[in-house]
Amino acid sequence: MERTYAVVDFETGGFKPEENAITEIGLVVYDKNFNEIDSYQSYITPYDDNLTYSQEALDITDLSMEKIIDEGKTIKEVASDLELLLKKYKRPLFVAHNAQFDYQWLPHFKQYGKKELKNKFDQNTMCTLVLSRLAFPNKNKHTLGAMCEEFEIELDNAHSALFDVRATGELLAKLVTKMRGTVVTDEVTIEQVKKDFKL
Repeated sequence: MERTYAVVDFETGGFKPEENAITEIGLVVYDKNFNEIDSYQSYITPYDDNLTYSQEALDITDLSMEKIIDEGKTIKEVASDLELLLKKYKRPLFVAHNAQFDYQWLPHFKQYGKKELKNKFDQNTMCTLVLSRLAFPNKNKHTLGAMCEEFEIELDNAHSALFDVRATGELLAKLVTKMRGTVVTDEVTIEQVKKDFKL
């Protein structure tokens, strides 16, 4: 089966998986040519009384607890939805803008949703934040917003998971196009970048 990419974005109640809860997930699957072939979005209702939601985080994502509870699904429902979706593809590559941050939330689905989703993805991850820094070493800001501005990518409703995911997917395609034929020198990522994007 050809390579597919699962671009993921978690909105959360804070920055620490051991202290905060997931509020929303957005996921879009792309084929090897970066055409969208599947998508998923859901708010996630509270699932552990010990996990908190900071008001600052809710304000950034323009969410309220009322909206999350009224429109969300349980984490078990979301975990089952994601398992069914990801089964259709042969371990897509997990992609995010700051993949290290987003990837660390996956264990919540095993602990609270009773589904192990890590093994539904490729063992490697791809980070458009890292790629942005490689492609634009002299640029001061590499946030999703800054990179969307650089490439004139539309980013409405920033910090809304599905909008962020689609912007990240478009950014990934733009970065790959830019970096093909470019010498990549970052020793941590060079082999994986070469492998996945045939640089």
